[in-house]
Formats: sequence, structure tokens, C-alpha cells
Amino acid sequence: MKVYPIQTFSALLFALASLCPAQADPSPKNALEVVLQAFETHDVVIFGEIHWNKQEYEWLQSLVANPEFADRVDDVVMEFGNSLYQKSVDRYIAGEAVPIEDVQRAEASDASSLRRPLH
Repeated sequence: MKVYPIQTFSALLFALASLCPAQADPSPKNALEVVLQAFETHDVVIFGEIHWNKQEYEWLQSLVANPEFADRVDDVVMEFGNSLYQKSVDRYIAGEAVPIEDVQRAEASDASSLRRPLH
């Protein structure tokens, strides 16, 4: 009898997964509270982004405006800017003397510029 390891492993995983009970009563939780709690227990909390999603940007604004956010969060890192200006931004972040116009140019040339009303 020939043994097929991949099929055997897959069948075993399926059998084990079927033994795991589902959450008895899943219910939505307040995202703001859950995220603020995450800052209490994790050193780094990362958000993805759905580009041009007004609802998401409004929620992020409410998160940052919440007084608990300022109490729990020390640093915020954002991805922005045009990669053509990456060297200038890297030098600026490293503390080197870089004309602020160079850094502003990186942000202003970004397709998802923070100055746009959506943000």
C-alpha cells in the first residue's frame, strides 16, 4: 500500500480542525476600545490601510483624538511620500541637516498626500 504524505497530513489537519469548537456567541466589539487595549499589551500596533476609504480615515481621526490614545502611545510612524525623495527623508529622520523643503517635497508629491481633504 502506497502512503501519500501530503494527503495524509491534509486529512489529519481537517480532522483536527473539525474538533475545534467555534466561538459560542461571536459578537462585534468596539474597535476603538480593542485597539486602545492592544496598546496596553503590545509594544507595536500596526494598521494596514484601504486607500481612499473615508470611513477608515474618520475612524483613525477619532482614535488619535481620543485622550487615551495620547496616554498610551508614544510614537506614531506613518508611511507617506514619494520614493524619489527617500534619501532626503532618511537623512532628515536620522537627524542630519536637510532643508525642510526637501522633506515637504516628498510629501507633496505623494499621490495620497495628507493635505488632501480625505485625510
